Amino acid sequence: MENIKYPTSTFDLTVMELCKKVDYWKDRSNYFETLYEEAQLEIGKNLNENLLNAKQGVADALMLCLSLKEDGSGNLLIDKDSRKGLVEYHSKTKK
Repeated sequence: MENIKYPTSTFDLTVMELCKKVDYWKDRSNYFETLYEEAQLEIGKNLNENLLNAKQGVADALMLCLSLKEDGSGNLLIDKDSRKGLVEYHSKTKK
């Protein structure tokens, strides 16, 4: 049988209790640190997706603007060739 020395004095018991509390808070700290890191990764992923969507929106708007032509009355029109170009552009970018 092992010789286990159990704390007998009040000081030893207090130290043991404090060690248990330190271990508990260390575990809690590690848990919240992991949660924080996971949240940061998720935020970064969402930020990158939003940035890509914004870039695509700007590119779409630019393509539309480049496709517009003004007629003699000041109306903006998209001619047949420009519409075809827009369809080709959107078919490439939406895959």
